[in-house]
Amino acid sequence: APAMAASEKKVGSSEKNGAPPSKRAKVVTEEPAPIVPAASLEARVGALRKAFESHSPYPLVVIDAVAPDPELLDEARRELVSNLKAAFKETDLFKVYQVPEDLGALTAATDATLRHLRRLRDDLYDPKFRDLVSKITNAGPLSDRIDCSANVYAQGGHLLCHDDVIGTRAVSYVLYLTDETWTAEDGGCFEIFDTLTTEGEPPEPSPVPCARVLPAWNSLLLFGVAPGRSFHAVQEVYARGKPRLTISGWYHRAEQQQDESALQVKQNPSTLDQQKAGEPATVAPGFFPPFEDGAVEELTAADIAELRAWVSDEYLTPEAQLLVRQKFADESSALLERFVRDDGLAAAIRASGRHADDADGLGFDHTDDDDDDDVMATAPRDAAGVSGAWRVVGPPHKRRYLVLNNGESHPLGALKTRTQTPAFRKLLAALTGVRTTTSARSQIRRFRPGLDYVVAYPRDEPARLDATFCFLSRGYEKDAEEDLFETGDVGGFETYLCGSSSPGDGKSARDDVYEVDDNGEEDGDHLLTVHAAHNTLSLVLRDPGTLRFVKFLSARAPGSRWDLELVAELHPDDVPDDDLGEEDDEEEEPEEEAAEEAD
Repeated sequence: APAMAASEKKVGSSEKNGAPPSKRAKVVTEEPAPIVPAASLEARVGALRKAFESHSPYPLVVIDAVAPDPELLDEARRELVSNLKAAFKETDLFKVYQVPEDLGALTAATDATLRHLRRLRDDLYDPKFRDLVSKITNAGPLSDRIDCSANVYAQGGHLLCHDDVIGTRAVSYVLYLTDETWTAEDGGCFEIFDTLTTEGEPPEPSPVPCARVLPAWNSLLLFGVAPGRSFHAVQEVYARGKPRLTISGWYHRAEQQQDESALQVKQNPSTLDQQKAGEPATVAPGFFPPFEDGAVEELTAADIAELRAWVSDEYLTPEAQLLVRQKFADESSALLERFVRDDGLAAAIRASGRHADDADGLGFDHTDDDDDDDVMATAPRDAAGVSGAWRVVGPPHKRRYLVLNNGESHPLGALKTRTQTPAFRKLLAALTGVRTTTSARSQIRRFRPGLDYVVAYPRDEPARLDATFCFLSRGYEKDAEEDLFETGDVGGFETYLCGSSSPGDGKSARDDVYEVDDNGEEDGDHLLTVHAAHNTLSLVLRDPGTLRFVKFLSARAPGSRWDLELVAELHPDDVPDDDLGEEDDEEEEPEEEAAEEAD
């Protein structure tokens, strides 16, 4: 599934032109000289500590030329590229190639071809170097635990906002092994977020970064891990053929400091704890006007005439509604294409979206060149599209997109008004077989290329009916662009995941998303993925505890994703009966056991 995928490829090849070497390479057993020796930094400790402490919004420092001899560091990079494979992994939070080998487990006996890489790892965790890190960051005693990995961000790779707080992590580091010619236009910067505080609430990151650090070759970035403070992200990589290669990891607190660490997390919950805790989600009474006294809930001729002004005719016949209703009954979801009349609101929404994307410089043009893989997307402005009517919604460790306020004059605002009628409420029931109350919530959203997303986090609410109208500025026509959205390559799709329905079972649904298994394979939690497509209505009956997310929309997307998200409260008589499902399972057990015995 696009929500969680994995594959393997070599980080690079040690064989010229892909041909095997004619002779077996000679194995060199002599250990190389130190690559990042502690002695080379001793004279710089005072200045580095001052820079670390004075950095805002949280302590951070970048050590340039950390390896006095760049050739030795380059040898480590070549060994990594030539001898290790990287597994592609993608979740709601990231898109990256991860080297599955435990760098802490490399030994001379088993990894003779990785001499410089092992030397580099040993240098980073050498007691003298570790003490220097402690002095620079004022972290106190650090344990001898080795915790590091190699990561490769290819074009489109990214890591969304988080604070790194897990367990006893005290100091995070990133050693950049990137191309020496890396520039800001290549993307992949380390993004730093300031925090916003509200009385009685945990600190949250500001919606947009306040600074970015270039991933410069032979530089080491250090920052203190602090719950609710050390928010950061990896900007999308725009360059092709220039992977953002890093060795990153953590220095952990010594045992005597673990109690203090736990107290900090209790006072300021970490990103992961905030995501696990979820947030309340309510619906507003009176979204739909009540039916008139004595009125039936079936569609009338007057209702059909009202809906025909904006809904495609194919969804207004009893026969079509029956087919959709049967599919919805079987799958608890249905995707209705060309739902809004193309000659009316749908065309107006598309034209408005194109105009906005052009004005904001958003959207990657895939039509000018048949071979555009070498053409880079450009970094979007953080404030692109923000105006009096459109505002940024955060916090970015959960979501970031634009929402429209007071949008009656916008075509999507007109669509929202059309949905707030008894006629559309009846149509929803005719298409799904599920009735709703007058309570619902809705918002008009814009997901901008290179900027926006929603991550999976629990929402405290009962079963709901999700009705999401999706529109695209570009890329929906029957051409090559459509494949970008259909395959999920540029993101923008919405995925539903099975969450924990038992609050007391000690397991958070967020764990399943945050901690991907080593093979990146589905573990049964994926329920549904709805790809972004122009002029579609997605109907989903969402159970309590179900997680949903909208994947980060790449800067290489042809244009923005525009949608109207409507979440409706179910009629009490139409709420799914979980107990009935359990009884059905119990009744089927004898047949399942008999089948197993027969096998």
